[in-house]
Parts: sequence; structure tokens; C-alpha cells
Amino acid sequence: MNIKKAFTLIELLVVISIIALLMAILMPALSRVRQQAKRTICGTRQKTILTALHLYMAENNNKLPPTIQGRDKNPRTGRVGWWTIPNRVKYYYGTGRCLAGGSLVDIFGSYLESPEYLNCPVPTQDLNWQEQFYKGNDDKTILTLNSSYFFLWNWVRFESYGFRPVKGGDPLMVMDYLTMGGGDINGQPAWTSAHRMKNSSLHDFRDLEVSIPEKLRLFMKIQPRSEVPSIKVNCGYIDGHVETKDSSGFENETPEGYFFPSDVW
Repeated sequence: MNIKKAFTLIELLVVISIIALLMAILMPALSRVRQQAKRTICGTRQKTILTALHLYMAENNNKLPPTIQGRDKNPRTGRVGWWTIPNRVKYYYGTGRCLAGGSLVDIFGSYLESPEYLNCPVPTQDLNWQEQFYKGNDDKTILTLNSSYFFLWNWVRFESYGFRPVKGGDPLMVMDYLTMGGGDINGQPAWTSAHRMKNSSLHDFRDLEVSIPEKLRLFMKIQPRSEVPSIKVNCGYIDGHVETKDSSGFENETPEGYFFPSDVW
């Protein structure tokens, strides 16, 4: 009489337990690998932006693009000045309140084949608004759009603070977004970054005066301003190279709470 061999219930439970244990061990490692891969893509996108920058300069007598700061009244102070944030890519296009040099797409639209290059892939992004922006650049109903990168060329607003990233031997042109107070969690100023910080979570990015949804999400956490989160930040320089730096060594010398590598001050 032939007796078919089969797993006993205990053996089956042991196998399932081993598989569950292996998954528990491997999943965090796989998550870290995915995050590292996204940070690598982030650096590649910054290199693409730098290539667009070089192409623009080649066609414009080796000059950097115009500043993309706005000219509107600061809702916090009431003063008119060059106050708009350095990750803004559009601001009241076609009106008297628009960015001084036009939108970033005006400058780079012919060099970047997709709006995805304007955003870091690490946080979850909905590219629909970017596609809308690319296709409807003259649509004044699209008032304000922001990127998860800082664009730092000709940023006149910082001159009074002694911040000159485009001066010196190795000028900084673009980097991942990192501020203290760039976003808020339940009304509290929060550290805001394009890359994941320890104990951070994704939140909708909101400008001070923006009422329309942008669908741009960034990592945020509540932590004292004096405690700079330690994360890896991509920094792109004018010669075309991108360095990955630890933000724990970054400095801030501006009321806006923008943190940058110490070598740009």
C-alpha cells in the first residue's frame, strides 16, 4: 500500500514562519535599496538640469539665466521685493506679479523633454499638474507651481545676507529642497525636505498664499531649528557634476530658514 507523503500542519507552519522571518529581514533592506536608487535618479535629473543650463548659456553669450524670483508683496511682511521661494517654477505667469525672468519652463522648456526632471523622484509625485503646466504655460489659471529642487542662479534675495552660491570657484546651481519652516504640520513649522528624514512623513507642500492644490508632496518632521536633520542631499554645480552631501553639516544664515552646504557662504 502506497502512502503519499505530505507536510504536516506543524511543518507547514514552520515553513510559513521561516518565509515570514525572511521577508521581515529583507523588506527593510529592499526599501533602502529602492530609496538609494531613487536618490541616484534624483542626481541624474539634476545633471539634466545642469545640461539644460549649459545649453542656455551656450545660446546666450555664456550668461546665466535670469533670476526666477517674483515681484509681489510678501504676505508675511507686506513689503514688495524679491521674496518668492527658490523652488518656484511659475508665479502668476503673464501678469505684473510674475517671476522676474519668466517661468522656469520659459527658460528650460526647449531643453527638458519632460517636466519630471524638475522634481526629485524620492517623494511620491503626481505628474499631472506638471503635464498641465507644460501644455498650458500661458494659462493664467495656473498661478503658482513649485519644484522639489532649489534653483539658485542669480538669486538676488540672498545677496543682502552674504549668500552667494553662484560666486566663487565651484558655484552651486541646484540642490534638493531642505528648509526649516518650509512646511507645517498642524500649523507648526516643520523641517521640510525632498529626501526622507528619520521620523518624517509625507505631507502636501503648501505655499503661504497658495489656495490651489499642487499635488507636490515633501517629507516633513517637527524638530528644533538648531538640530539639522542628517540626510543625503544632492547638490549640482555649474561644471556639471553632482555631489551627495550629508545635511548635518549644512548652515543657515537667512531668515527664510534655507540650509545649504557651508562652502557656499
